[in-house]
Amino acid sequence: MRRGKICVIGNGVVIDPVALVGEIDGLRKVGVRIGKNLLISDCAHLVLPYHRALDEQRELRKGHAKIGTTKRGIGPAYGDKAARTGLRIADLMQPGAVLQKLRAKMRENNSILKALGARPISFAKVNADFLAAGEQLRPFVANTVVYLHTALQQGKEILSKARRERSSTSITAPIPTSLPRTRPRAAPAPAPAFRRTGWIACSA
Repeated sequence: MRRGKICVIGNGVVIDPVALVGEIDGLRKVGVRIGKNLLISDCAHLVLPYHRALDEQRELRKGHAKIGTTKRGIGPAYGDKAARTGLRIADLMQPGAVLQKLRAKMRENNSILKALGARPISFAKVNADFLAAGEQLRPFVANTVVYLHTALQQGKEILSKARRERSSTSITAPIPTSLPRTRPRAAPAPAPAFRRTGWIACSA
């Protein structure tokens, strides 16, 4: 978070809202101001507890062929995104509507977890935790596509940061985003490249 800069978490990101709220709270405790300088795409997909559980179970079953996942549920969350079955930040903004969607997804994924020999996840706890996180993130939620396109038209510089990040989010940046974080293990260092829109940090 830089003074005078707007940090944008774009629609190509998958977000664990509970973890993100924790990160925001942690930054505020050390004196970092977070308010109008943060925008979160309403179209960004969610990482839910069953994504993390599936990530772990699949990794365990690969044995020596495991890929070294961080077990943060990023892969399974992107799987739901690709299949167009995932929940989005926008769903959290509609508590009544998200209830049925979340219940259906929890039922489906708990069946898979049981088949893998893992414990099912409590719907009541996930529902309560994620709705609470959604309310805390509500002030930051916006149509970031429109915001960024407008910024480009106005000639503003945009720093797009890396492909995979070690935080509650994983950034693929289908549109420019700006949220500098640290890299996960074994991830390549981002190599800067200058484009018409400004400095863009691209993964090697």
